[in-house]
Amino acid sequence: MVGRRVLILQENPKERMACTRVAERMGFRADALPTGSDAENFCLKMNPDMVIADTAVPDFAPIDFLRKVQQQDPSCEILFLSAEPVVEDAVELVRQGAMDYLIKPVANEQI
Repeated sequence: MVGRRVLILQENPKERMACTRVAERMGFRADALPTGSDAENFCLKMNPDMVIADTAVPDFAPIDFLRKVQQQDPSCEILFLSAEPVVEDAVELVRQGAMDYLIKPVANEQI
């Protein structure tokens, strides 16, 4: 995993920093954004190997993001996190190709 790039999409600064540290300890080069508006452009330009995205960030539609990223780079793994999970959303995201859908709080081992 060393040198692989991960994008952390998390609005809460504390959670964003914690997730970034976990990814870096795992050997990823981690980038972080607080909103979904820049995430799609980031993925187009930087081609991350993985995205860890909170489903509740501003300006973010998880299913649309998943489809666009997969269309551009099918090898990019996308992990969704949610503090307020909706079963139907989780099932649809995983069915459409998301790596997983985890319920927050998430233990480091789960990532």
